[in-house]
Amino acid sequence: LMQVDKYKLYNLYDDDYFTDFINQREWWLQGDYSIAEINNYPEGFLVSHVENDTFFEADFVEVDNILKIQLPISYLKGFVSTPLQKLMHEVCPEELCHIPEQYLLTETTNKIKLVDTSEQSTSEIPSEKLVDNNTEYSIEKPKYAEVADGNLGSASTLEVQAATDTLKVLIGHNVQNEQPVLWEPTNTNKFLNAHMGIVGVSGTGKTQCTKSILTQLYRNQRHNVDGKPIGILIFDYKSDYIDAKFINSTNAKKFKLFKLPYNPLSLFGDTPMLPIHTAAGFSETMSKAYGLGKKQQLKLENLILEAYELAGIKPEDPSTWKRPAPTIENIWDLFLAQEKVEEDSLYAALSKLARFKIFETDPEKMMSLYELIDGITVIELAGYSGEIQNLIVALTLDLFYSQMQKSGKPKIDGDFRQISKFVLVDEADKFMKQEFVSLRKILNESREYGVGVLLSTQEITHFKTSDNDYSSSIRSWVVHEVPDISNKDIKALFNKDDKSSQDQLMKVIRELRKHHSLFVVGGSSITKIKDKAFWELLKDD
Repeated sequence: LMQVDKYKLYNLYDDDYFTDFINQREWWLQGDYSIAEINNYPEGFLVSHVENDTFFEADFVEVDNILKIQLPISYLKGFVSTPLQKLMHEVCPEELCHIPEQYLLTETTNKIKLVDTSEQSTSEIPSEKLVDNNTEYSIEKPKYAEVADGNLGSASTLEVQAATDTLKVLIGHNVQNEQPVLWEPTNTNKFLNAHMGIVGVSGTGKTQCTKSILTQLYRNQRHNVDGKPIGILIFDYKSDYIDAKFINSTNAKKFKLFKLPYNPLSLFGDTPMLPIHTAAGFSETMSKAYGLGKKQQLKLENLILEAYELAGIKPEDPSTWKRPAPTIENIWDLFLAQEKVEEDSLYAALSKLARFKIFETDPEKMMSLYELIDGITVIELAGYSGEIQNLIVALTLDLFYSQMQKSGKPKIDGDFRQISKFVLVDEADKFMKQEFVSLRKILNESREYGVGVLLSTQEITHFKTSDNDYSSSIRSWVVHEVPDISNKDIKALFNKDDKSSQDQLMKVIRELRKHHSLFVVGGSSITKIKDKAFWELLKDD
C-alpha cells in the first residue's frame, strides 16, 4: 500500500491496475487474511543474473520448493530499459526466457488452497475475497513483441542482410534473444581468415548447416568485394551435396570420378625446374595415399619426368612448360613398358587411376581447375575405396594450391578482403589423418589469395594428427553435439583455462539439441545459436 503512489507516479502499471485493491484499503490494513498457495507450484522464487560467457540460457531448478531462476546477464539490459507495461502486456516472457510450461500461469488451469487459516477468522472477509478451492483461474496470454533497445525480441534477419552491401552469411539466431548471428568471411576486422570448422556427430544438423552456409555464399556473392563471383569446390564423400534441392538452389555442377576435366600433372607457376617439383609432389601424394616405399616413390617420380620429356617439356626451359602435360594414362603406359613390371602397391595405385579413367585423357577436353571451379562444383567421391577418395582429394588440392599461387592477390577495400574461392572437405577426418601437405599449405597461405576452407567432421579431435594441428589455422567454428569431448579440446578451441568453464562448456556441447550449436569466433566470442538450416532457407523461398 505504501508503494502504490510511487507506482502510479512512474506509470509502471495501467491506470486502473490498483483500483480494486485501493477500494479495499481499510480491510487489507486490518491484516485479517491468509496467503494462498497454488497446488503443485513453488512457494517462492529466487532470481539471479549470471555473468559468465559460458552461460547461454535461462536455467530453472527447484530447491526445497523454491524455484531458482538463473538468467544470462545479457537479459538484464533489456529488462531494465524496457517499460514494465510493455514487458507485461506486449512481451511474452516464457518465449524470452524459455520458462518451462509447468511454471506458467498463462492459459493454464490451477486450483489453489488457503494456507494456515485455522487461527484466523474469515467472518469479516468480503465474499469476493474468499478463495474457492475448485475455482479455475486463467490469465490471458500476452502478445509477443520486440522490445526496443533491449535485444529481447525477435528481429528480422532477411531485412538485416538485404540492407547491407558486404558479404554476410546467416549462421543462425542467438538462443537468448533471437538476434541474427552472422559470419562475414570478407571482414578482416571481425574474422582473421575465411576458414571454418563445422563439427557434430551424425544427426545433429551439421550437413543442413553446411548446406545453408554454402547456399548463402552462392546467393550473396554479389556482396563480395568488387562483386567478384565466388567459386566453391566441394569434396563430397557421402553424396550429401548432389540432391536435387541443393543442386537446383545453387545451380551446382557435379562430377563423378570419371574423366574429371583437369590434369593433376599440368604445370602452373614459374618456380625454377617446375616439372621436377610437380613430379616430386605427385609422387609424394601417391606415396601417402597408398603407402609406397621410397624406391617406389622415386620410380614414379622418374616415370613422370620421362613422360614430361616425351611431351617435349624440359625442366630447365620454361618456354616448354605450356605444352600439353602428360596424362595419368601416359604414366601408366610407361610403367607397363618397363622390362620388369612388379605388381606391387605402385602398380595397384596407377592401375586404378588409369583403368577407372578418373582423369580426362584428351588434352582438348581439359581445363584449368581454377576455371572449372566457377560457381559451385561438386566432386562426388562416394562408391570408391578410401584410398582412391583421399588420393583424388589430395591430387586435386595439390593442383589447386599451385594454381592458387598464380591467381594473384585479392582486392582489399578497407577492412574487407575479397574472396575468390572456397573449398569444402566433407567428412574431413578421412582426409586429414593422411597428413597430405596440400591441405596444410592451403590453410596457412590461402588468406593472401582470397581463399577460404570449410572442414566438416564429427569430432573435434579429428583436427589434430601426429604431425599437424589443423585447428590452429581455423578461427571460426560451428560446434554441434559432440559426446566425446575433453577438457583439452575445450581449452584449445574455446581458449578456456579454468576447469569450471571447461566443464560447463562440455556439458552444453553434450546436451545440444538438433540444429543447435555454439558459434565460436577467435576462441573468445561464444554464442549459442539455433542454426539456419538449409531446409529453412528453402522454406523462406
